[in-house]
Amino acid sequence: MVLRFVLSGVFLFLFCQTQAQQDVDFHLKAHLFSGKKILKVKRDFYDPYLWVLAQNNEVYRVNSQTQAIDNFTAKFSAYGGFQFTDIAGHSTNTVFIATNSTTVIQLENGVIKTIGNQQGIAWKVNSIGLTYFGYPPALQNLYLLISTDNMMYRYDINTEKLIATYDGLYKIFEASYKRTMYADSSLSMPGGLKGDNVNLLPVHATSSSTLYSGSLRESDNLYGYNVRTAYYLPYLIYEDSNEREEYLDFFWGNSRGMFQVNANDSGNPEFPFRKYLDGIPVNKISSVFGLTSFGYGHPYGDPGLIRETLLAGTDKGLYFSNSTYFKYENDTRLRDFSLFHYDEIGNVVINDISINTASTSEPACEDGVWLAANDGLYLTMPNI
Repeated sequence: MVLRFVLSGVFLFLFCQTQAQQDVDFHLKAHLFSGKKILKVKRDFYDPYLWVLAQNNEVYRVNSQTQAIDNFTAKFSAYGGFQFTDIAGHSTNTVFIATNSTTVIQLENGVIKTIGNQQGIAWKVNSIGLTYFGYPPALQNLYLLISTDNMMYRYDINTEKLIATYDGLYKIFEASYKRTMYADSSLSMPGGLKGDNVNLLPVHATSSSTLYSGSLRESDNLYGYNVRTAYYLPYLIYEDSNEREEYLDFFWGNSRGMFQVNANDSGNPEFPFRKYLDGIPVNKISSVFGLTSFGYGHPYGDPGLIRETLLAGTDKGLYFSNSTYFKYENDTRLRDFSLFHYDEIGNVVINDISINTASTSEPACEDGVWLAANDGLYLTMPNI
């Protein structure tokens, strides 16, 4: 069932869970760090280890296959005067930690280095993320993105060179082997919606072959402010030159819920949008692939059996969508979704999500979802 309202000339779609049938479920595989608040989790594509940032500057490494835990907190004790705010784990022996200063800490093969003032970072770091250029992910094309209060930097892990890339107040929302998404709030501008003070927040989404640009929306009434997370769903499982912005969906979350717009229409608040999880704070949006071995999809044909499930980590637990892949069954150019609550872990606060990969070759086999929560770290497995 779909309820449609018109607010100041804008179509708002509120979706009930009866809109589409649930065709995917999850089952709990592991629960680690019970009782501990986990802030961030990062599993890279090529390595079976994930890196975990917990409250009070605690850092752990977890074997994704055996769930064995190594405590690395003491390695970073010399930097206890900083607050650790973000983590980007690359491999068994390499991890980066953002602090509430101009410093990023790098641990590589047991040796600690810092990326900061000496390399040219002059502003406080707010987020970091590892990103690849090209697919399948190529180690020689791996970069650490460092966003600060006045500049975005790109750190070449292989040459250890820092490049100042863009001016602006950037924030990285997603950085993984398949997608990267970041926003520049310094370029936020009025959107002109009657009856609401809408600001358009410029956002950039990068894939293996191109850069997409559009806007998220903030306002006093409809959307709220302080975007916590953003994500996009493309038309193709591995984007190429056939990808077009009119087939991309942008999602973002804040304290009011989760929102969806078409990328090509995102700069005009008069175009339709959808809102989900009304009144439930959304902390992280992600997705997990299923059945990728059955093909890539095709820009103008049958996608085959490939599926993609949207994930929303919230203050009330995990929500997931029915599985789909570039299906547009309405006149709004917005993907149709219903969201379902993952009851097995209840309403625990989910702070971050990282996808577990069972292969390190193309096509990627994503076989699990790591959830950083206020009550530990969960590994849940999808069943399609």
